[in-house]
Amino acid sequence: MLADNWNFRETGKLGTMLRLMLLLSVSLTVGSSPPPLDEYEPLPVPMTLQVPPPGMSGHHYYGDEEQGRASSRSKRDITSDIFDAAGSLGVGGSNILAVLLPFDGQITCVPSIKETKTRIPFNSGKFRALVEGTPPKMKDALLAQDFSNVTADDMRRLNITVIEYLPPKIIAKLNSTLLFPVVERLLQANKPIAMGRVMTAMGDKLDSDALLDKLQDAGGFKDSTEEAANVLLHTALNKISDGKRGLDVMMINRLGRERLLDLVPEEQLMKVRDSDAAKILLQRVYSSQATASPEHKDVDDQALIYKLVQTSYGKAEDWTQNTIKSLGGAVLGQLPASFLTTFNPEAVKNSMAKLSQTDFGSPLQAKAIADVFMKSVSGNISTTEVGEMGNLAAFINPESVADRPTVLHRIISSCENLNLPAPLKAVSEILKQKLQGGEKAVSDLDWSDMREMSGSFLKNSPPAVLGRAIELTALDPKQLGEIAGGSGGKGSFINPFFQGVISQVSAYAVKLFRASSTGGQGFRGLPAAFLGALGIRGIRDMSQRDMTDDLPAKLRDNPDALDDAQKAMLIKRLRDQDLLNTTLPILPPEIRGLLPRKGDGIPQPQPRRNNNDILDGLPSDAELRLAYGYGKKFTAADLERDPRLVGTLTPKQVMDMDIEEIPAVLAAVRESKDGPQQQTLAELSKRFAEYIRLKSEDFDSPDKKLLKYISAAEVSKLPATVLAYFIDSRQTAKLPPDVRKEIMIAMGELSTKDHAAIPAKTREEIILQGLAAIDKLTGGASKKLDVTELAAIGGSVGDLSPSRIESLTPVAAEQALEIIKGAADDDDDRLKQRACLNKEQRAAWRTKIIQLYGDPSKWDPSTVTSLCCVIGLLNENDMVAIHPEALATCRCASDSNPPSHLRELKKALDANCRHSLGGDASSAALKKTMDKVKSEIAFDLDDLESQIVPLRRRRRRNSESDNEDIKLTCFKVRVAGNAAHFSKEQLESLDPIEIKDCLYELGSEPLPHDHARILWAKLVKSKGRDGGVLQPDDIRAGGAVLGGIRLSDVNGLNLGDWDIVYPFGKTVGLSKNVLEKIASNLEEKQSKPLSQFDTNDLVVTRNILCGFSPERLSEIQIKAFRDALPVLSSLDPGCEQTRLAKLAGLTLRPEIFGPPASWGPADVRGTGILLVGLSSRDIESIPPEAFLGLSPSVAESLPSSLLEVLSPEQVEHIPQFSAQAMTSAQRGSLSSEAQEKLDSLVAGPVVSLAGSLNQNGFITTPILSVLLTAIFAHRILL
Repeated sequence: MLADNWNFRETGKLGTMLRLMLLLSVSLTVGSSPPPLDEYEPLPVPMTLQVPPPGMSGHHYYGDEEQGRASSRSKRDITSDIFDAAGSLGVGGSNILAVLLPFDGQITCVPSIKETKTRIPFNSGKFRALVEGTPPKMKDALLAQDFSNVTADDMRRLNITVIEYLPPKIIAKLNSTLLFPVVERLLQANKPIAMGRVMTAMGDKLDSDALLDKLQDAGGFKDSTEEAANVLLHTALNKISDGKRGLDVMMINRLGRERLLDLVPEEQLMKVRDSDAAKILLQRVYSSQATASPEHKDVDDQALIYKLVQTSYGKAEDWTQNTIKSLGGAVLGQLPASFLTTFNPEAVKNSMAKLSQTDFGSPLQAKAIADVFMKSVSGNISTTEVGEMGNLAAFINPESVADRPTVLHRIISSCENLNLPAPLKAVSEILKQKLQGGEKAVSDLDWSDMREMSGSFLKNSPPAVLGRAIELTALDPKQLGEIAGGSGGKGSFINPFFQGVISQVSAYAVKLFRASSTGGQGFRGLPAAFLGALGIRGIRDMSQRDMTDDLPAKLRDNPDALDDAQKAMLIKRLRDQDLLNTTLPILPPEIRGLLPRKGDGIPQPQPRRNNNDILDGLPSDAELRLAYGYGKKFTAADLERDPRLVGTLTPKQVMDMDIEEIPAVLAAVRESKDGPQQQTLAELSKRFAEYIRLKSEDFDSPDKKLLKYISAAEVSKLPATVLAYFIDSRQTAKLPPDVRKEIMIAMGELSTKDHAAIPAKTREEIILQGLAAIDKLTGGASKKLDVTELAAIGGSVGDLSPSRIESLTPVAAEQALEIIKGAADDDDDRLKQRACLNKEQRAAWRTKIIQLYGDPSKWDPSTVTSLCCVIGLLNENDMVAIHPEALATCRCASDSNPPSHLRELKKALDANCRHSLGGDASSAALKKTMDKVKSEIAFDLDDLESQIVPLRRRRRRNSESDNEDIKLTCFKVRVAGNAAHFSKEQLESLDPIEIKDCLYELGSEPLPHDHARILWAKLVKSKGRDGGVLQPDDIRAGGAVLGGIRLSDVNGLNLGDWDIVYPFGKTVGLSKNVLEKIASNLEEKQSKPLSQFDTNDLVVTRNILCGFSPERLSEIQIKAFRDALPVLSSLDPGCEQTRLAKLAGLTLRPEIFGPPASWGPADVRGTGILLVGLSSRDIESIPPEAFLGLSPSVAESLPSSLLEVLSPEQVEHIPQFSAQAMTSAQRGSLSSEAQEKLDSLVAGPVVSLAGSLNQNGFITTPILSVLLTAIFAHRILL
């Protein structure tokens, strides 16, 4: 009773809080599961809060004339607080509901009491207060939710604030006549949040035609800056196919006139039901005969093309020659293989002239057409018909034409044209015929035999055959052009499958093209793939004409034909001859990335200028890019004008942006394929939350609840990397379905790098919510995932759960596998990366692959080639079951080395996958498994091996243990791709005479030192008949084999020849003693001390610098060191610490980066591995934000002595991928606070579980009591 008589003002806030705590005695009964909404009844003992009667003086009360509104306002504020806080615990309207009982002085809180017509939903407290001031007719209609007597004019006369806060349940009861004025008013007032709520709640009452008409009346469609209009347009376009009329010809014409067709979502275009409309879309957007430029951006979207083709022409088995003829190659080339396999064989046979010219997106599609064509000829194909197939002949099974060499040659050449390895069966059958069934050995082949062989055949043949051709000097320029992958002097992109072949023949090619016997072709005739064999001397001797006219064009196709030392030398030569400014724009990023940032004659990029010549194509973490605009203030207009700035944004730059700029900045981030670091994304999420709060006037809700104010239209312009910070398993589920779907679409559009920046659990939640939203929008859960859903999922198919993988239709699974195996290059940067899959996902994909393509033991060579990048998802037993000859030529492009300027990005993605799944599940681990299986296979070539090397007849393997007894040949090494999985005994069995033919493969992967020593000894022995002197061509491709050099062999090296020096300057695993010996001999052989080494000398010497004493290193010319730093920054981390410290000290000179206290991210990046050599004091002085430039390679090399002094602020700025590359031992060296920062950084925007819930998802009684007490205490204390 005392509490009932207390006056708020008289007792003060403390007394009021005590009174409230007395009143908050709650007794709730919590069921094991929530009953249906209709079954909820008020609890027997509801919680009541006494509200003083009207007229009572106090802080919360007003005069008599306002007592009604005051009572409503009081109840509104308290109720809103209760349920905002309850919602933050994951308990929303489905579990608890506040019912305002008018004029009885009470607020009754009960679990989800069924509403009556006189009760307003709890989240409409503000709306209830606003209703009090409306005209009586509208007030009664709104409170009763009965609009039978309301007219459109009545709705137009409502105050805009009332319209803005119309609750969804009231909107749902308005008919189309009453909705029109609501839409009009919201458009006029530009209220996007309210417009989004109306669009969601109105259902199908207003179709797309009506919405487009309304938008047109309000001012049109083009370049609308009004947010509400954009919400309306987005809704209209997302409903374009859902009405009774659908997307017909008239609507397509209308969208075309208004230039809106390119904005229509693919999902809606896929729903086209009218065949004429579908044909118009195909002809207008995708047909190769279309004269107008494509209006739809995603012209290569297979899912959309497939659906449109189905609607236009029906089932494939009913197609005729005319049907195929009517389609453009751009359409045919995107149709899925499972659809192409159902083509009518006769139609395919009669259309082969067109089909053979079609550029199919994947080998599986081309194979499908080839298989259907073979059915049309009943497997008995004539030579004429083989010619008609064009490059599709690559997919003829060589078993069926084993006795027809002409057809076998055509198979091989077709594979070459499609950038595929040729079937081993085709090669072996031709070679057997050349060797007369065993009567001749390879060593018996003469000059004329070799001239009869095409370059395509030679590059696919065993190394001994190509070695014989080189020995006989029988290769002509045409054959060399074919081996290089291009013709004559034009370069073609090096096929990663044939790097070993290129290495084997490149020295011969350079000599041939330099010789006068080639008709004076010289450098201009040299295929680009062989440029690396020019060596150091070749770059130094290159003419000015070659550097400016021919070389840039060659390097655009094959930039990594040169190694880093050669690239740096080329830049230095262009710079010395004042050719750098004119040549730089046409050089590829792999070379531009090695441009020194400081020094005379170096173009200095400036923001807001056109710097495509320097920065275009570089990743955002490149030194030049990081320095591009560091410390400047950027606006959204700057980012839109130059998207390259997006990836370099720092948290401070985001903090300095005006808040109204944030939506446009986020739109620029979404358009970028090279997004910012996680720290910047986190800051963007904070600014975005700030923007939403200002816009919604909600300053109390937690961040995870703020997406409720964002419409689907707005989400469609936001990056998923920022949206991820707002994902919550309970709050996200409450968002409208169209919003959840747009979030999933946003994630599916991310580049590989940005996708990996979102934690796997958060990605899984987004997929879960997105698919649930699609199910709701389509009227129920679908049992299958088809191409329509796949289009919305996009690049996120790697996040599908095992059950969802199982539900993929054959067509959808086929298209999804292109992303899983890394064939899709969403960034157009030539980086291929397999999806990072956990154990359960890999098992599900294995099952799906076998369902689609059958038992692996029955796969033919072309199937294996087409599926090579997903064979790693099979288990080892599956791989062993694949026919050895088919598996032997399986080489996955995703496993090849990336472009050199993307090496750190590749390493970052691998580190991210290892962190997420563990080292045994990463993409690199899958490659190792495949390499191991290939190194163990014993394929039967009808005794071909014995003909290649007659004195070492292979024994047929009868058991697994026999593998150790089989002598190793270069043929086996080339099949395996490297020597990593061969035993010491097998390596010892390799004939020294052969080693030169597969030296690249033997040294392409790191080797144990004792293995390297075995191979080095064989390499030296192979030169025995030449006096034992190794020439540059003998060791250029040695790689890890050179790490086996003995100390006694160093004196035999001709270190006066820089072409001998530079292979040893690479990271090849040389011991400290060998490095010191080479360094000591180098000065003597070069007849000059280290202090006289110029830039070219330093970039060639590279890791050999680690063999000089610290005192000698201090003598290096600072100018030469500065220009060589882009190469020296990637020295071997194993370089002795005192040497690294001396080299690192040089970077502190004012001519280079200056004192560490002034460094930025570009300086940390430019210092590279030399950062490890800095002192603890220098590391401590580096500004925290500068650590945004720390690369994964440097992060994983940081010693404990430096990690111990890193501050939490510095650790907080380490890039996420670099942090993930650090080992657990390294993390243990950090301070406890720094470890917490690192763990948070590594985790990223993890999806959160809201609140304290019991196992059934209900709020518990003690938690509710504490919650309500805190809410009311907080209200009074304010």
